[in-house]
Amino acid sequence: MLLLLASWPLQTAAQQLHPPTNLEVMRVLVDSLASESAGVIPRGASVAVVLRPDEVVWYLEPALRGVMGGRDLTRPLDSADVTAEYGVTDLRVEYIEPRRDGLFGDRLMTRRVTAALSVRIVRRVDGGVLYAGEGRRAAVDTVLVEDQERLENPTIALTRAPAPGEGFFTSLLEPLVLIGALAVGVYLLFTVRS
Repeated sequence: MLLLLASWPLQTAAQQLHPPTNLEVMRVLVDSLASESAGVIPRGASVAVVLRPDEVVWYLEPALRGVMGGRDLTRPLDSADVTAEYGVTDLRVEYIEPRRDGLFGDRLMTRRVTAALSVRIVRRVDGGVLYAGEGRRAAVDTVLVEDQERLENPTIALTRAPAPGEGFFTSLLEPLVLIGALAVGVYLLFTVRS
């Protein structure tokens, strides 16, 4: 237990240095949403999973495999005991609230990843609905602006979002402070010498 507590600050520092990519966060959110419904599936039942829209299947299916506990998900629909239909209704990334960590600090922004999933689990034998519902989850964290390229997947449009622009005052403040400090320093240098 002491080792776990001692390693906690290291884990937090590592997460700050390398936050999870947008795709990894999306998978965690989909996993969390799908986990709510997976408990209604009878033990030992074969499951046919349908994930829609088709564009998201290849990068979200690993999250569903974890939820289904290693069950065979590749069965044809007509031979499975249960059909689980997952529809991704919203999946997006937003970058908001650009700011600096101190006057000359790193440029930061808030990242919000949102996922919404509709779920319908049906027994094939009698068509009985075991579960039907919708869920929405969001993950919010702070990331460095220069990490944006590393966080996004260039081949998946849903993992990309435009960076928020820095405000006029923020981009003007640093040069003004620097020029002002330099001017005061030069002024003091010449007035103190005489």
